Amino acid sequence: MKPTRSIFVLAILLAVISTTACSPRPQPIEGLWGVPIHTAVPPTPTPTPRPTPAPKTEPTIVITPETAVAHPNEEALFILNVIVEDRYGYLQEAMLTITWPDTPLPFVVGPTADIKIPILASSPPFLLKVEKEGYITVYQPFDVTINADMQYEFTVTILAAGDTA
Repeated sequence: MKPTRSIFVLAILLAVISTTACSPRPQPIEGLWGVPIHTAVPPTPTPTPRPTPAPKTEPTIVITPETAVAHPNEEALFILNVIVEDRYGYLQEAMLTITWPDTPLPFVVGPTADIKIPILASSPPFLLKVEKEGYITVYQPFDVTINADMQYEFTVTILAAGDTA
């Protein structure tokens, strides 16, 4: 490189540096510096509460023999086979509770997905409750009047709390 060219480049650099160093700095606009600047902060998301599902009650199932008998045999058993599954047909373990109107303590069993429960045929009407956390509770009333041993299979399809029927 020739010496005149390097002197020329050096002169341009000095001119640029002195121009930026000596130029007036931007001044703030009067009245704007007294206003606080707010930055938008997204609000923290609050979890939306899940609606409590309403219990599902089915019509009463009445079990009677082909010929109605006024006085059922007290020794006869009604075997209630309860199967609990989800809407896709997969077995789901749930708590089963049977209550009688004249008995203060309910019969509770579970968690189970398939169980046979022997009940005296002379039993008064009872209520079967099937419950599992995160699912809609199912209530099924039964009225049994038989005079001989009998088996009844009851398949319960439970729905998740957010599902629709």
